[in-house]
Amino acid sequence: EATTQLVPTVEAETREIMRDHIKSRFPELKVKRVNDRCYTDTFFSSIPSVRGFKCWQLFAYQKTGLDVAYLMRKRSSSVTALPDLFRDVGAPTEMFADNAPEFKSERWKTELRRVLVKMLFTEPDHPSENLSERRGGAIKAAVIHVLFKTGAPLTLWCYCLEYVVLLRSCIARRRLGWKTPHELHFHSTPDISVFRFVFWQPVWYHIPRSSFPHSKMLPGRFIGIATDTGDAFCYLIWTGKKDGRGRYTVLARGIVKPRQEGEEPPEVDPVAKDEKMQDLEFFKRDAKTVLPTPDEQQDADEDMEDLIGSVAMKRSRIPDNPNHYGEALSLVNGRQRKRPRLDDIGINHSDSTEILATDDYQAEEQDLKEAVKLVASSKGPSVDNETQAVASAASDSIPEPPSVHRNAMDFESGIDPSVPRVETVTEDDDDLDDPEIFEHCPIGLGEQVTRHMESLANEDPDLDLLDHISGHYWHNGALFFKVKWKTDEESTLAAALMQSDHPLVTAKYILKHRVGSDNTKFLNGRYTRWARGFLRKVNVIVRRMVRSDGNDMLQIDDATTPLVPENLSLSFDVEGGNRTVRLVRRTAQHTEKMKKRKSKRRSKPGRNRRPPRKIVFGIVIPRNVEDAKQLDKENGNTLWMDAVEKEIATLQRMKCFDFREPGYKPSEEYQFCKLTMLFEGKHDGRRKARLVAGGHTVDPRGVSSRSTVVKGISVRLLDLIAHRDKLITVCGDVGNAFITADCMEKVYSRAGPEFGELQDAIVLINKALYGLRSSSRAFRLKFAEFLRSLGFVPTRYDRDVWMRLREAKDGYDYICTHVDDFKVCARNPKRWIDLIAGAFCLKSAESPKYYLGNDYEWSTSHKCYVLGCATYIKECIRRLEDDEELCGQLQKQNTPLPPGCHPELDESPLLDARGMKRYQMLIGMMQWACTICRLDISFATSSLSRFSAAPREGHLELAYYLFGYLKKFPNRRLLLDSRSMMIDPDLKVTSFDPDFLAEYPDAEEEIDPNLPAAYGDELDTSIFFDADHAHDHKTRRSITGIIVCVGRAPVSWLSRRQGCIATSTYCAEFVAMRTAVEEAISLRYMLRCLGVPVTMPTNLFGDNYGSIQSASLPHGDLKKKHVALSYHYVREAIAARIVEAKWVSSGDNYSDIATK
Repeated sequence: EATTQLVPTVEAETREIMRDHIKSRFPELKVKRVNDRCYTDTFFSSIPSVRGFKCWQLFAYQKTGLDVAYLMRKRSSSVTALPDLFRDVGAPTEMFADNAPEFKSERWKTELRRVLVKMLFTEPDHPSENLSERRGGAIKAAVIHVLFKTGAPLTLWCYCLEYVVLLRSCIARRRLGWKTPHELHFHSTPDISVFRFVFWQPVWYHIPRSSFPHSKMLPGRFIGIATDTGDAFCYLIWTGKKDGRGRYTVLARGIVKPRQEGEEPPEVDPVAKDEKMQDLEFFKRDAKTVLPTPDEQQDADEDMEDLIGSVAMKRSRIPDNPNHYGEALSLVNGRQRKRPRLDDIGINHSDSTEILATDDYQAEEQDLKEAVKLVASSKGPSVDNETQAVASAASDSIPEPPSVHRNAMDFESGIDPSVPRVETVTEDDDDLDDPEIFEHCPIGLGEQVTRHMESLANEDPDLDLLDHISGHYWHNGALFFKVKWKTDEESTLAAALMQSDHPLVTAKYILKHRVGSDNTKFLNGRYTRWARGFLRKVNVIVRRMVRSDGNDMLQIDDATTPLVPENLSLSFDVEGGNRTVRLVRRTAQHTEKMKKRKSKRRSKPGRNRRPPRKIVFGIVIPRNVEDAKQLDKENGNTLWMDAVEKEIATLQRMKCFDFREPGYKPSEEYQFCKLTMLFEGKHDGRRKARLVAGGHTVDPRGVSSRSTVVKGISVRLLDLIAHRDKLITVCGDVGNAFITADCMEKVYSRAGPEFGELQDAIVLINKALYGLRSSSRAFRLKFAEFLRSLGFVPTRYDRDVWMRLREAKDGYDYICTHVDDFKVCARNPKRWIDLIAGAFCLKSAESPKYYLGNDYEWSTSHKCYVLGCATYIKECIRRLEDDEELCGQLQKQNTPLPPGCHPELDESPLLDARGMKRYQMLIGMMQWACTICRLDISFATSSLSRFSAAPREGHLELAYYLFGYLKKFPNRRLLLDSRSMMIDPDLKVTSFDPDFLAEYPDAEEEIDPNLPAAYGDELDTSIFFDADHAHDHKTRRSITGIIVCVGRAPVSWLSRRQGCIATSTYCAEFVAMRTAVEEAISLRYMLRCLGVPVTMPTNLFGDNYGSIQSASLPHGDLKKKHVALSYHYVREAIAARIVEAKWVSSGDNYSDIATK
């Protein structure tokens, strides 16, 4: 108990051959140890702090009472607080937390295992077991109290929290024996001398670098103790001022004293200021030249530097040359990437000190407006004449603007020098006319630039009240700017408004602050792409203004500078109020024309071979959102974009997404998947857009995607029960079904152009979006829970068929589901439809016309529904005949396969990859047709499906032959009649012999004890079976064909090869009969699960009299020993009164079509 042994063995002592170690060893011995349990939890703030923190992680030690808090920007950063905790206060023996995901992540567990800390969790829904819950509540109450009493801004809660936590660690408590948590934890008495101020107390702080004669004491507010800066008496001071990045300045100062509210700085000298400043003169370094007296209103801290981390911006050099056209070019182009040459610094100036910028110069949009206006009057052929002419005019009416030199550009530009852009006009700049330069610019950028350039000439300079953009923030993925006006007012504007009204200032700010770029190296955000495109296009327009009538260049001190052509004229019709900039408009139109020209693609071979657009119902389907915009533009409508907006609006209304700023980093449990907009045309001309997620790129481990649908036989059984009980059938479709359920996966994505202003925002997917593996399962579970709430229960054989006993207890109401499609069979289906419509959005709810590929039509003569699939068949035929590979129309055929056809004997060449894909598509189409209705093609489908892995050309021709048969007979249908089947009274039927019970005394049909009670009349069941002996000429295996009927309607059918080789027709028929018995047992169980009484045996109809006699007669001998299992299986079923075998002629055996 007095010591520990955290490292029981050392690798060097256990290895036979010793080796050197490279990785740092024994991390568990490098941290301080605390024999105490630590509780932890995450607490959140409703508003972000001034430093951007949104939450904080609290660590509460149980015995010592010490609380440690670490501020965080997101909850997933809690794992990064663990190393800081171990370094600052020590590693506990146990870490106790709730069941939050971040505390069960692998990173959290790995960090605790590294230092041998045991992890414990609270019982679910028992937050009282976590000590940090109570400690955190007390800390929050104290912070709120301090902020309320002191009147400090709420955004300073992060500083107040650190102050409160530090103060609580130095307060003695009764529970601790009147000792402080600091003393019990660190075994040293804390010193409270440093606590000399209360939070937000007015103070004076010392500025050692203040310029004479200003005071070295400035007012501030105490907001905390700088524990990691200076000595013990170093404090954090709030100045209320902002640095160059728009962030509030917090200083660490060691010389601080209290200040009274409204107290002025102390005088430097007791003599009156007026007397002190009178006759006071300042000289240059030569002690001869007199300098002007400083302005008395100059701010004392105007030239101060932030000693914590910010450095004041250096003043820029601005030459005196009033080249007004160059001024416009410099203000638009921004900073040059090359360093200024000595020749560029000035013209006709020998003393460089005379061209320094004055303090009252400010880079405003007004300068650009004045510069563009002055371009109209710039016609001189030389710089000297230009300078003299404009200088004289400027002295009278116009303030002098800065010139074209590069140092002036450096002062004006807010563009990051690393951003590539067009620079000086040279002979090599012809590639700027290439429309590819604007390939990634937003649509309408040319019009936006034109509108901006015109606004510079049209607006009155006094109307521009914008001072600067002071900051920005993100809200639900949308960008907003904080704007400071010249009236000292501040407001918040959306990014779209700023891009429209003040594009130049907005573009410079975006590039300077890398707004919306999550990459620190590349400016890849949506807004940065717009800013680069806007500035680049403005540069091109100004450049073309120079090159419009030739390449007139002027040499100025060996520096090539563009000069305004003599015939360049920007006209302003002020009196008429019709102000235009003809050249700018002409340049913008030229740019738009260049964008429309076809440029040569410089890509690898095959990269630009995009497949042609798909056409559905005569509607051209776009590939993506941009293609949809182009199609709308070509068609002169907005149908596709209306569909896109409708889809996005629906998803946002269902709260499918949680939008975050572009630079947001989700926690590690989230996986990225791409969002794609899919388009489809409807038969009635409607356009449909569907946003889907790339779920195939998400790791499926740990998430179940199993989602069942109703069986085809279940749907037909419900139709027959509805016909028997005279129930009303209604089919419905849930609109936007998946997104009504919560997402079962942790996925996120990035918003695309379909989200409009929210493009490039990080999107956390909250709902089961289409495309995710678990979406279908999530909706099925939600819909199943809803049906259970209505009193429905799933049947035991099909979990997608739901039943509920009616209040009259005369039968059941039924609901079957197939993903978002459902069918209701009930006495009053409107009752259930209204309840479903109240919980979900229904697209349709009507009598069955088309359900799961089947066409329903009511037969007035038979008074029942007729089931077909003509709609599906005709669509398949249309697609095949529209295919270029078919080269013509399908020929109509009378049979599914040619007479005497044996596909296994085909020796034609194998299909290539493209042909094999086509063959597999045809097989899938015919399999679905066979499944839903067309039992007449079951044998042909079974025969051709065998060769899907390696089809031949002859097999493909047979597949087309089958569709030729469907083309001739597309509307063959089934009658859903529940009445008993009419059996010929002359049919040979062997009556049941009681001697069967003596031979099989244990024969008894198994009945599930949990079956529901049976109501209504019994439904007759019949099965037709047949076998084609040795049909396969290669393997000599036989074919089994079965048709299962309930009443007079077929409900199930199959055609497949037998698993064994039968030596005779007798053996093949017995194997087929055994399969029929298995189907009978399954069918009877299905009906009983649906509440249908089943007492009579199922009729087995076969056309082999020998096998029927051997199965029906008690004294029947087994003629073939290798079918003994089938023989006894069938006879035992007959003895148990499950089935009753009956012979029919081959002409009356309906299952014959499933074998030939």
